[in-house]
Amino acid sequence: MTVRADHAALNRGYRDDEAAAVRGPLARAHWAATEPRWGLWAPPESQVSMLPDDIVGTHAIDVGCGTGYVSSWLARAGAHPVGIDISERQLATARAMQARFGIDFPLLLGDAEHVPYADDTFDLAISEYGASL
Repeated sequence: MTVRADHAALNRGYRDDEAAAVRGPLARAHWAATEPRWGLWAPPESQVSMLPDDIVGTHAIDVGCGTGYVSSWLARAGAHPVGIDISERQLATARAMQARFGIDFPLLLGDAEHVPYADDTFDLAISEYGASL
């Protein structure tokens, strides 16, 4: 298998253009959700139990956080999330949503292959779309 050396740049271009155009308009509704809903079919957290029962105080990283709504759900539940995404446009939307909803957590522009934290920093790693796509 050949891996292109420029895969991160290609991914960033796609995420800044096409993905941001699709995900950006959905950000407000995702941030406003009172219960997390997952993936394309949006089953509620109460049915799928993706998150640990007690995440209060948990240090979490949201890999490929996009507009940051998963991190917002984690923060509201008492966790300490950090969101990382390769798209400047997606993170700009996430910052706007942070201001709108009054929820603050670190947002990093970066490639998930090179997270600027030590390996043992986080208790939970989550990626709704970033890892699968």
